[in-house]
Amino acid sequence: MTPIRILILSTALAGIAGCDKADAPKAEETAEAPKTVEAEKTAETPPPAEPAAPAAEAQPFEARAKAAVGTLKKTLMGALQAAMKAGPGEAVTACNTKAPAITAAAAQAGVTVGRTSRKLRNPGNAPAPWLVPLLDEYARLPKDQAKPRVVDIEGGGKGYVEPLYVGGLCVTCHGAQEGLPPPVKDRLAALYPQDAAVGYAAGDFRGLIWATGQ
Repeated sequence: MTPIRILILSTALAGIAGCDKADAPKAEETAEAPKTVEAEKTAETPPPAEPAAPAAEAQPFEARAKAAVGTLKKTLMGALQAAMKAGPGEAVTACNTKAPAITAAAAQAGVTVGRTSRKLRNPGNAPAPWLVPLLDEYARLPKDQAKPRVVDIEGGGKGYVEPLYVGGLCVTCHGAQEGLPPPVKDRLAALYPQDAAVGYAAGDFRGLIWATGQ
């Protein structure tokens, strides 16, 4: 081969090689960009879970007792006010037929509730032994000193009490015997023949609303 042909061929091969290098994609253009540390943490770390609400049973006894007692007072008063619209005799009937179920339904989170007095209308509301001295104590206390309280019950458990006082509406069914409306007298005679829950004036100490639990 002549020197001239060798030179031409060498030049052509160099041109071809140069085109291949120019057309090849650059490594830095095709490689996937590395993830940042922040991006990796975001992808791998799940969001923090919401803290679970404490179970009702885990709340302090006093808080659970107050809630149950509040439910009983509100629901029972609502039932009596609704019945009173049909007359005071109907309120006596509502107290007789609805109060036990309302009391049972108010129990919650391991707490039992009820009402008691020294002057009973419903014999089922007779005081448990732990309530007897409290009834006597609250009966002697001035109203402004009679506060709700928590006590330890002998044998285990805790008790919570709130004093109950006679309101203006209450004297319709709990006032002086001679002043009771005839429908009230008739219903009391039929439903509570041994009723002793009369003779009250507005503001008198009526009894205790209570709760027990752990």
